[in-house]
Amino acid sequence: MEDSKVMVCLSYKQRQGDHTLFFKHSQGGKLNVVIFYVDDIILIEDDFTERQLFKEKLSVKFEMK
Repeated sequence: MEDSKVMVCLSYKQRQGDHTLFFKHSQGGKLNVVIFYVDDIILIEDDFTERQLFKEKLSVKFEMK
């Protein structure tokens, strides 16, 4: 599955000016930002719970068989 489709399924929004940048506003006004760069993922967040959920969901989506 394409990265952008996975991120949309996880309720992240893609920035139109930079298609490698995704963001999600969590409850309580917290913000999570994910940037894809070549084969790296940069995660900037202020919501620890969302970070844990994000990591778990990504591991399921991209689980190696």
